Amino acid sequence: MRGAAILLVLWLVSGGTAWADAPRATWRIPTDPVRVGDRIEVTLEVVHGPGAVVDWGDAWSITGLELTAQVVLPTEGADGDRQVSRRRFSLYADLPGDYTLPGTVLTVSGPGGEREVTVAEKVVSAAGVFDPEHPPAEPAPARDTVPMPFPWGQLAALVLAFGGLAAAGVWAMRRRTQGAVSSVPPAPVYRPPAHRVALDRLKQLERSNPDPRATVLAISDIVRSYLAEGFGIDAPTQTSIETGIRISEQGNPILGRVTGWLIRWDLVRFARGEPSRQEAVQTLLEVRDWVRETAPDAPPAVGETA
Repeated sequence: MRGAAILLVLWLVSGGTAWADAPRATWRIPTDPVRVGDRIEVTLEVVHGPGAVVDWGDAWSITGLELTAQVVLPTEGADGDRQVSRRRFSLYADLPGDYTLPGTVLTVSGPGGEREVTVAEKVVSAAGVFDPEHPPAEPAPARDTVPMPFPWGQLAALVLAFGGLAAAGVWAMRRRTQGAVSSVPPAPVYRPPAHRVALDRLKQLERSNPDPRATVLAISDIVRSYLAEGFGIDAPTQTSIETGIRISEQGNPILGRVTGWLIRWDLVRFARGEPSRQEAVQTLLEVRDWVRETAPDAPPAVGETA
């Protein structure tokens, strides 16, 4: 009877230790609101017993988000004799919406052998300008203002100082005019029109013949630069939605044809789509015709037919 009691105590102690050493894993996401264009820092955290090592596996990818960096941080101490290992991910969202951080199973190796720990999925939201689920916060009400006397003395000092500077400037200009000699103005620098630059870049891309995905991404960059230089639309720094709004404000249906293309190319860039060779070639031909349609009336360059 006494031996059975001793065995029971030993079993409870070993079971309690195993339960205390059982690893736990969870995603840590930002507490502040995330908007499109922000860098999103998320951390996968595993709490385990001392001396244990986490097998993180190969490099990760997260669907819908651009993964710019991932790093395994040094193991640190946690509560009691526990330790915590972390893997940090730097992400970027180009479109608003809810993005799911994946669930997986990790292996933790320690003095007591290997154990598996399950990581549950977690959702991180990125709000955009037109996201109805994340409207902008209401501005704070204006506070009551306290009347202040008009600073007549400061105004008089500023007028005198400005008058003195103006007089000094007039005197300096007269001296400069009297002693100046005639000079030949510099020749203007020739800048080719935006549509000519875009067509030349498309021709170079066609000659280099990269893989289909690289071709589509290069075409996207060429179109965004053409919109900026030819129509004053800051497409290289805008999202596709913002660029589409600026295009619609110009009321040009031919120019507006590119809006759907930009969104489709974003899927190749951020969702890791893989277009075929035929799709890449067809895209290049369509964009070349579109640039010629939207270009101002001008005679074709030497060696090229309209």
